Amino acid sequence: MKDMAFKWIQPYIATVEESNVHIGSAPVSFQLLHKLRVFLGILSANFSCAEQAIAVNAILDGKNDIAVVMPTSAGKTICYLLSCAIEAKTGQRLMTVVILPLISLMNDFSRRCQEANLTCTYWRDEQNTDSAADILILYIEQCLDIKVMAFLDENYRRKQTRRFVVDEVHLVHAWSNFRSCFRSLPALRRFHKVPFVLLTATLPTHLEFLLAQQFGNFQCIRSASCNRPSLKYVVHIVKDIEAAVVHLPR
Repeated sequence: MKDMAFKWIQPYIATVEESNVHIGSAPVSFQLLHKLRVFLGILSANFSCAEQAIAVNAILDGKNDIAVVMPTSAGKTICYLLSCAIEAKTGQRLMTVVILPLISLMNDFSRRCQEANLTCTYWRDEQNTDSAADILILYIEQCLDIKVMAFLDENYRRKQTRRFVVDEVHLVHAWSNFRSCFRSLPALRRFHKVPFVLLTATLPTHLEFLLAQQFGNFQCIRSASCNRPSLKYVVHIVKDIEAAVVHLPR
């Protein structure tokens, strides 16, 4: 197993001490690689990049709020699902609260939880929401619900909340003008002992600064630049509205 892991990790090695490989300043153990393979059910699986392994370690550590900036489909979700699975196997029945900006993402996310053998629940009401589930899925408007906040307050009082995860966190700024619910998310900082995991594929420097103003300082783990050289903005000057929309699909 070490040979297989070494082949992937060799370009990033700073030092090797017994079973630990150090990527930058964060040690990534071969045991963690083994847990990833068990989690995915693929013997040859590897972390998609060094930063993904660093993010899993940081999430498990839980001492700091972190932002994970990785390209679309690079494995941001695995970072915290793997963390939840590892904790569940050690008997830590703590809840991870996942906040999704779009209802359309919920079914796919629920399926991924089931595939990972993690119990997940949607918010229904205080009587019918499973407080023992590994993951509570909220869509962002529910964060304004008084009953949801009461449920979170009670979980926090019982020390049963492990972390908050905010997916597509760049939308907190980008969409806040027309979806005021995004402005309510920083209010969850009232649970000051619960770490936040912020996920996005798009976090330029100016937006990182704005999010830090809203959520407080966080450790940023990046695997790639946010520059997209393949994307271009093209401006065409037109005479009227009809000419402006004629190119849109009907």
